[in-house]
Order: sequence, then C-alpha cells, then structure tokens
Amino acid sequence: MKDTRRGAETLELLSESLLAINKCGLQGKFKIWCLQFMLIPKLLWPLLVYDICSTTVAIEANINKHTMKWLGFLRVFQTWQCTAKKQS
Repeated sequence: MKDTRRGAETLELLSESLLAINKCGLQGKFKIWCLQFMLIPKLLWPLLVYDICSTTVAIEANINKHTMKWLGFLRVFQTWQCTAKKQS
C-alpha cells in the first residue's frame, strides 16, 4: 500500500475514534484519559512506520478541537491563555 492511503486510513481511524469517545457518557477529563492512553498509542504505529507527516496537521487540529471541547474551553480560547502567567 502507498503511504498516502495509510495517511487517509489513519485520519479515518482518528475521526471514528474521536466520535466514539465523544458519544460515550464519560466526563471530559475521562475522555481526555481515553485519548491519551488508548487512542494516541493506537495512532503512533502508523505515524512512525509510514511517511504520512503531511496529515499530522489535520490530526493535531482534530485532536485539539475535541480536547478543548471536552475540557470546556470556549472556541476562542487560545493555547497561549492556557500557559500564560497570572499577574498579581
């Protein structure tokens, strides 16, 4: 199989898995746990073996979208606001 086909399969697996995690009745922090300890290790093999780096932007964007939703952040909430220092 070509690596481009593997990239499409990996994106499809990601989308289906994120939807399955999203539909389960768990709280957001437990959905993040499922993502971190179940889905990401499952995605690592194709990412390491095949040359599908062009799809990593789409993978990262899809994961970030769901993570922000599960943590309850607003859509306009930026990553820099998560790491910004508090001013006293």
